Amino acid sequence: MINTGVNIKADQVEMRIYEGANSDTSTEMSKCFLKMKYGTYDILNPEAMEHVVKGSNTIIGVDLLYTDYQNQDEQNILNKRRINELYFLYPDLFKQTMVNWRFVKQVGFADELGAKKLPHGFVITYHTSPSYTISDLKTQLEKISVHTVPDTSLFKHFRKHINSSDDLICVDMTGSMSPYYKQLFLWITLKGNTKDTLKYALFNDGDLKPDHYKKAMNTGGIYSFKSNHQDTTAKYLLTCIAGGGGGDSPENNIEAAMNGLKKFPKTKEIIMLVDNWADMRDYSYIGDLTKPVRVIICGSQIGTAKYPINPQYLDLAKRTKGSICTIEEELTDLSKVNEGTEITLGGTKYLFSGGRFLRK
Repeated sequence: MINTGVNIKADQVEMRIYEGANSDTSTEMSKCFLKMKYGTYDILNPEAMEHVVKGSNTIIGVDLLYTDYQNQDEQNILNKRRINELYFLYPDLFKQTMVNWRFVKQVGFADELGAKKLPHGFVITYHTSPSYTISDLKTQLEKISVHTVPDTSLFKHFRKHINSSDDLICVDMTGSMSPYYKQLFLWITLKGNTKDTLKYALFNDGDLKPDHYKKAMNTGGIYSFKSNHQDTTAKYLLTCIAGGGGGDSPENNIEAAMNGLKKFPKTKEIIMLVDNWADMRDYSYIGDLTKPVRVIICGSQIGTAKYPINPQYLDLAKRTKGSICTIEEELTDLSKVNEGTEITLGGTKYLFSGGRFLRK
């Protein structure tokens, strides 16, 4: 790992020439190339980042492209200046713990002329979640039948865990979660009206509040209610979505859960649908939750690619003696993990150190 001097750590990769800076790597991912000239740190096309940071795009990785030609000390200084330029352009990127950073060194060039012909700058890899308008969701709800809905992994967790009026269903309704809250819509509609009154705490991270006004545990955009009628539930879901799409990366998960618990103090367990790529704005308050949280992870698999679980949600499950539900498994024994213990989940190693999980 390379220490860049800012709040990231980057892997070092070497290759002859970086290919595909301007093209998509797959149908699931897109790329944005922020160009720089050889030996400089000015971003030549900063407007290219505007498309990446809007809507429901999720940034997966950042590659810094440079050429192994000049003095290494000078190169390190230049790379840090390049990182600083990206920070000034989009500081929120440096708050996202799940982004995979790489320093890509292009090697084997004996003269400056050859090095100048190579791509230099940042390649941003991102995923765009399908977006659904309120009208689209209403139309789809009207057409739903048990024969038209595939049985997804989320449905499995819904059937297994969302059955009791003792539970609080806490859901991230921001834009990046649209593929998953659509499935929640389908499940609610297929379930129909029930004798059990289900309790919800939906959150969209502040309605349309400007990002600079959002504070931990005081962000808003939370809709807590109870219902046993599908039309009433759908109305609240649509209202929460219409209220705002999130904006910046972190979400107000703990604030929403605490809001729901205040309204429904007899809750025995919290079932929380979370965006694996979004950190918790109020992570430092997870110790205030006194009920187990069953965390259903959304977004840890995009297409066929699998990604590590956000360590913040492992911490949440452990601290509350809850569990983690992924596409493949349910982890129920995190509370038994001791200080200094290393665990492997989905091929990724985590060390429990200093009271929290660290991705290795």
